[in-house]
Amino acid sequence: MSEPAEPARQIVSLRVGADRDRWESAGFTLDRSVCRVGAVAIELTGVDGGPAEVRSWALQNLDPTGFDGLGSHRADARSDSAPLSHRNGVVAIDHLVVLSVNLERTTRAFESAGVRCRRRRSGSVGPAELEVDQAFFRIGAVIVEVVAVKRPGRTRFWGLTFEVEDLDAAADLLGDRLGSIRDAVQPGRRIATLKSGAGLGVPVALISRAEPAG
Repeated sequence: MSEPAEPARQIVSLRVGADRDRWESAGFTLDRSVCRVGAVAIELTGVDGGPAEVRSWALQNLDPTGFDGLGSHRADARSDSAPLSHRNGVVAIDHLVVLSVNLERTTRAFESAGVRCRRRRSGSVGPAELEVDQAFFRIGAVIVEVVAVKRPGRTRFWGLTFEVEDLDAAADLLGDRLGSIRDAVQPGRRIATLKSGAGLGVPVALISRAEPAG
């Protein structure tokens, strides 16, 4: 008799302090205050005097206390609501970026919570080619990219990279709100970053779809 399948681990939702109108203006579709991308519901809470940031995540089949101080909640069930269609062509969250003040500690915390580190990398990222140390994890369909930072503070969420159906079409829609398209670290893919003037509140990048394997 076969062993029962392990329950699927998922990021069910993200709470983001950001202006809803600005997200709609950038081509995202909202159902009231929720922007559903793939299997993840992004709840746009507004700023309300607080910082504009990714504030927390809700996790399914994971202990929310085990992520090095990141704002975390338990989600008992994933929403069965369908993803929304977005004018900018966004189809999925490619990766969620976390900044860690102690990469070894954060890696141990994720692995103790049952999320193994899939890869470590040291190298340059972004248009400024900053040298960074990174650790990569996967929760459901989303890659969690943890980046080491050399300054005091706390481990925190930072930004989002969305996969788009057609990056050139997204660039036409967004105009000067989107930075220059460049080659991504991932072979064969291209990426561009939304400028701060777009007003999304958190760092957002758009990346072209991965080529199917095989």
